[in-house]
Amino acid sequence: MDRFTAVAVGEERFDRDPDFDLPVFWEERAAEFARSILRAEVVVRLTETGARRLPYVTDRAAAGEALAAGDGAGGDG
Repeated sequence: MDRFTAVAVGEERFDRDPDFDLPVFWEERAAEFARSILRAEVVVRLTETGARRLPYVTDRAAAGEALAAGDGAGGDG
């Protein structure tokens, strides 16, 4: 908002979809944005305990995607 130099009210109006949830929308968009700029690919081996802890030490959404994409091979990490 600090870059606006002028604002004028126009005649055009719209009706917001009653099912639209602004806080949820912004939370999802913010997570998408963060993942899009913080992009790096790594290969890690995790124990079962490490896999359970991963969402608490890195981006939760990215951790979830990584765990879902993993092949789950090996019980020793």
